[in-house]
Amino acid sequence: MPLSVQQGLYTAEAPHKRVMPTFATGFSLKEDVSEAVREAVSKAKEKLRVEPRAALVFASKSKYPDHRALAEELHRALGGIPFAGVSTAGEYTDEGVHRGSLSVLLIGTDEVKLGVGVAEGVLENPVKAGYEAAMQALGSVADFEFTVRAENIFCPPLVALVLSAPGREEDVLHGVRRAVGCAPQILGGSSGDDYELKPPFGYQLANGESYTGAVVVALLASNLRVGVAGEHPYKYAGKRGLATKAEGARSEVLVEIDGRPALEVYSEWVGKSKEEVSKNMLSIGLESPIGLLDHRGRLYYVKHPAMVDGDKIVCFAEVPEGKAVHLLKAKPEETIQATDRALEKAVRRAKTAKPRAAILIHCAGSAAFVGDKISRTYEKIKARLKGAALIGFNSYGEQWARFGGPAVHQNLTTAFLVIGEEKAV
Repeated sequence: MPLSVQQGLYTAEAPHKRVMPTFATGFSLKEDVSEAVREAVSKAKEKLRVEPRAALVFASKSKYPDHRALAEELHRALGGIPFAGVSTAGEYTDEGVHRGSLSVLLIGTDEVKLGVGVAEGVLENPVKAGYEAAMQALGSVADFEFTVRAENIFCPPLVALVLSAPGREEDVLHGVRRAVGCAPQILGGSSGDDYELKPPFGYQLANGESYTGAVVVALLASNLRVGVAGEHPYKYAGKRGLATKAEGARSEVLVEIDGRPALEVYSEWVGKSKEEVSKNMLSIGLESPIGLLDHRGRLYYVKHPAMVDGDKIVCFAEVPEGKAVHLLKAKPEETIQATDRALEKAVRRAKTAKPRAAILIHCAGSAAFVGDKISRTYEKIKARLKGAALIGFNSYGEQWARFGGPAVHQNLTTAFLVIGEEKAV
């Protein structure tokens, strides 16, 4: 019998009863902020057919640079409901892969509540910012009545969606964990600016206000089954050394490997001249990033070497001094396969045969690495979701946890939050 996975289908248990969707997306490519907000929200509301309780919003920074006007228009169009979002380097909805869009997900069920918190000063005091934003979010869901229990480590009733300005994500996560403890799963993505790569690297949105240099924590409390998982395609390329010297606010500048200038060693590893690496580090790093072994010493956390400063390598994520660094390697096709695995794991961890909705965090660098093949990635995602609502964005860094470990800030990865049809028990 058909399953109730989208509007217009009937439940297997009650064939006569039409099932209304409880999550719906909409998007707009209009230039004018007011028109774009009206169109995106109207499209989503038309599919939802019930009053929305909360929303997620992902917006092109170059198309909608006036983030204050955007936040105000969203507040009006959404009727004052809680919402969270960031600017991006590309967006995803049910309708396709977008560049230069405003994309919206509406939540229309009492089985899920979104508590939103925000704090500024991410670059100055990231631990405090993460803590304050998470505490605000926690207070917003304090009255949510859980009718379920966590079935296992993969399915707690809370998920913390962390949407931060780039630059100090590792410390932001520390602050979030200090507030909410270890129970919630954490999924995060850093704001983007359509590959401009200029401070402040986009903006953040929360409940009718907009910010730069802030973190927004959207705490999702759910009586439906949920699952979070991430993946990347990179494997060890046979070269490794010790990070004998690192510097920077979060140890993101790799100065020496095995006591030698980092650029010199990395150039030897990839078989290119220092001049070529210096000129093209951002693109070379997509194929050949740096990896650190995870908490089990079996898989890798990926750090994207972004640029060269003299003989130093500046990465988009922390590379702690004294740790072994490994050269990694992958092909674009393997990135598509990794996205497939991430979604499959998230569905499995949600223990659902019928996803209702999915949130995708996809690295902007990975999207560039895949190029035009990104449409293949999208088609495979939609086929696996079987009509469930999808929203996502290309981020400047991703945060998620490997099996049994803490949530970690990485690059060049893909992560999903899947919300299932079934209630947890």
